[in-house]
This record gives sequence, C-alpha cells and structure tokens, in this order.
Amino acid sequence: MYAKAPDDNMRAFLLAGWLGGLRLHEAADLERQESNSAPWVDFSRDRVVFPAEFVKSGEDQWVPLDPLLRAILEALPRRGRKFFHFPSQRGGQLTLAGIGNTVRRLAQKAGVRLSMHSLRKGFGCRYAGKVPAQVL
Repeated sequence: MYAKAPDDNMRAFLLAGWLGGLRLHEAADLERQESNSAPWVDFSRDRVVFPAEFVKSGEDQWVPLDPLLRAILEALPRRGRKFFHFPSQRGGQLTLAGIGNTVRRLAQKAGVRLSMHSLRKGFGCRYAGKVPAQVL
C-alpha cells in the first residue's frame, strides 16, 4: 500500500497511522508547531503530542515519534501549520470522508483490505509488546 501511494504526502499520512497510531482525524489535523487544539509533533522530544483540550482529558497525552515517520515528516514541504494537504478536484481540501475513501481506494489498488483504522490497530499490536497495558 505504501509503495502504491502517489506521493510523499500520502506515504507520510499512511505512516502516521502505521508508525504513529494516529486516527484519521488526528493525522489530518497534525500540526508542525505547538497547539492546544490539534495534535502536533514535538521534534525536540521525539513525540506526537495530543493536547488535553483535543483529547478531552485533564492532561496532554503523547506517543513516541518513530524515526522513519520523523524523517518523512521533516522532508514534507511546508504549507502552513498542518503537515498534510489533500486538495480536492474542486479546488478546496478533501473532507475527512474523502481522505478515508482515498486511503481505502489506495488499499484496493495494492490488493489489500486496509483502512486508516486498521493501520492504527497494527500500531497498537506492535506497541503493546513495548509498553504496559496502562500506557497502551
């Protein structure tokens, strides 16, 4: 599926699910700088931060930033605060549903049945062997 992705933007988006465990909306909202209202990448501490306000929690949460995910995110061109930009055919940006459909179509082209949710589950399975259940 990764190899079938049309560009670095989509490859990085897929890795955000596979190597970062991000949900579709979390990856779509991922920002380059600190934010209270969206997930952001803290390159100095090698983590993806989920602000308390975003996760409706009493405190910020985070997941480690995989080295491969870090490298591809750093290589993406800057186009504002957000990492990912998915232009629609009408000139705007794709909706979350449109991005999800794009991921599913890409999986079909690759001959697999995957979605952003299944990429996230794969991350959880791999990460479960590294951290206690309470952390997971």
